[in-house]
Amino acid sequence: MAEDRALPSRNPGDRKRGRLLDAAAEITAVDPEILAFQHSIFCQVSLPYRNPGAEVREWERANGRARLMVIAGAALDPATDRWVRLRLPYHYSARFRPIPR
Repeated sequence: MAEDRALPSRNPGDRKRGRLLDAAAEITAVDPEILAFQHSIFCQVSLPYRNPGAEVREWERANGRARLMVIAGAALDPATDRWVRLRLPYHYSARFRPIPR
């Protein structure tokens, strides 16, 4: 860290700059594929906690000006080579699971 440097700084801004550079080095050392934060929209509006049912294909939530709409999709089943309808994600684990980019 910046405070551990052997030579004292003559300029008070050098200490602050050193701390900022140390923080920047720590941030850039982290793998960018790791989700390290929750977007503010997901903190204000969330996915369902309970199973909304197989027939529910859309989930809408609003909090002030923040709005979220999740539409259930489909995926190709490699075993049958057919499209399979997916359900909406739910439960507490769906709320905190990172969404791939």
